[in-house]
Amino acid sequence: MELANKALELARRANDYQAEDAAIRILEDLINQEQKALPPPTASAAGPAMPEAGGGEQVGAASAAVLVPGLNPDDVRPKIFEVVRSVTGTDDEIHMDTPLMDTGMDSLSAVAFRNELNRMFQGSNLPASLMFDYPNINQITDHIVEVNSQRA
Repeated sequence: MELANKALELARRANDYQAEDAAIRILEDLINQEQKALPPPTASAAGPAMPEAGGGEQVGAASAAVLVPGLNPDDVRPKIFEVVRSVTGTDDEIHMDTPLMDTGMDSLSAVAFRNELNRMFQGSNLPASLMFDYPNINQITDHIVEVNSQRA
């Protein structure tokens, strides 16, 4: 894992996007292997309850939510915010336009973040470079809403 993070860092310094993509894919594979080795989370470990888009039901941060076409950014943004807080483990104030790298998120947590959003917003198929292409919560929200509207 450490070597993959170093490779990602070197690729970014060299502006080698192909090497960066390869390092991100390796990190994703490593995280997926680790997640498969872990027991499934219990209800108490699933994280805080969040409202589903368009309904009053509660869903944990680690749960998948099948969302209907035409997502409302005001419903998506708080869910992304909670995933950021969960992944970074911070209680610090996070602004919607703050770059996620400034919240303490690194390349490893970026992969976990993207994987969690893919589970939450099924069918969105978010890129491995999500956090770098869309560096803050507002931009990620806009991207997810746009991708979802294109599927409709």
